[in-house]
Amino acid sequence: MRKQRKKDSGWSRDYAVGKWTVTYLKTLEEKNAPEDQLEEICKKYWNNSGVRRYYIDRYFEKKKNMIVCFRYWMKASNWTKRIEVRF
Repeated sequence: MRKQRKKDSGWSRDYAVGKWTVTYLKTLEEKNAPEDQLEEICKKYWNNSGVRRYYIDRYFEKKKNMIVCFRYWMKASNWTKRIEVRF
């Protein structure tokens, strides 16, 4: 019974660490913290699945924003050729 409790508390602690770290990262992001600071925290807590998920989601969001800006630029510059960008 004690082993089970110890195992559960480890999982629970890991979940809580991830939850609060991601909340902290999102707060820093809203306050326009430097990218270096966000990446440093992500590297520090990389073993946590919640932090990894945050980092990956953020990466793809940046890529999506780059594509939207590129399409807007193409429209604004009256480009008629369609360029497909793949990642």
